[in-house]
Amino acid sequence: MNYSKIHAYVVIEIKIGEFNPSDFGQLVFYVNAIDRLEKTDRDDPTIGLLLCKEADKFVAETTLSNSSTHIGISKYKLIEELPNYLSKRLNNK
Repeated sequence: MNYSKIHAYVVIEIKIGEFNPSDFGQLVFYVNAIDRLEKTDRDDPTIGLLLCKEADKFVAETTLSNSSTHIGISKYKLIEELPNYLSKRLNNK
């Protein structure tokens, strides 16, 4: 495999509810702000990641369809308790 390094800022936004296209616009603002204020010529374009509790696939794909920004949308899942193997490991420390 041929791997290449990425030298870029990453903006992560977490939403506690369902994805809304206006969330995308807000993240675009943050990504553009980092590109204008922090990014240097050495850096690749800023990457945005929007994590939502729920996301309708059609709405997310339609929102991203003509975007030229490096932004992704994904769902997350909260867990109420740690799996046993993690809980045991953390308690031993």
